[in-house]
Amino acid sequence: MNLRASYKYVMNDNKKALLGYSLIIIAVTVLLFIATISWSNDSNTMQIGGMEMASMIFIFIAGLTAFKENFHMLTQNSVSRKGTFTATMLGFVTSSAMLSVISILVLLIAKLMSHFQSNIISESFFERIYIGHVAGMNDIVVFLESLLLYFVMLLMIVSIGYLIGVIFYRLNKIGKVALAVGIPVFFTVILPVVDVLIFDGQITIGIIRFMDIIFGISAQNPYLAVVSCLVIFLITGLLSWFTMRKAPMKA
Repeated sequence: MNLRASYKYVMNDNKKALLGYSLIIIAVTVLLFIATISWSNDSNTMQIGGMEMASMIFIFIAGLTAFKENFHMLTQNSVSRKGTFTATMLGFVTSSAMLSVISILVLLIAKLMSHFQSNIISESFFERIYIGHVAGMNDIVVFLESLLLYFVMLLMIVSIGYLIGVIFYRLNKIGKVALAVGIPVFFTVILPVVDVLIFDGQITIGIIRFMDIIFGISAQNPYLAVVSCLVIFLITGLLSWFTMRKAPMKA
């Protein structure tokens, strides 16, 4: 099986999932609009948005579950680990591009519907985060920049999910349980307690400042976020490759 055939195999399930997701998310947007009209009145302002977060969750799960099935199937068809990794990454690029376009289309539908109801507002994640950047900007430019940012963010998120999936595959049962329990406990219990009792909240402040800098929020520069997402994608991609290149076949 060559690279083209491997890529087509990887994308086969992805296209079905993306089609199903896009139909669901469009239907949910329309239903939210109808419900908002029904429950709101002229004195209240309602906002429809946040569908980008659903896309991020969707593609994270897609990356998390992508390794095992593809690895087994392609390996059984004499595809090297390098070929499997390359086909998977190309599939992630394509899926992220498709999902970013779907997100923009859903946003356009929501904005179009909001024009029929004056007290309903539809704003994208991009417009809320970079409000100073988009002020007075042409709508077409805003949508193009939104598309670029969503694409690289989705690419980053799916690669993080894929790395976690590869790591879980390599671990034994005890390691999987330890990692699955340890990560949530560390970030939700141990780190907050240590931060408050020992560091007086400085760890949280440092994390927030770091995220603010790399995503250009205070600077109102979305291109910093684009570069940061691409760097994280490259790092997690390399880590995934080093983790999977000697991965054994498991039942």
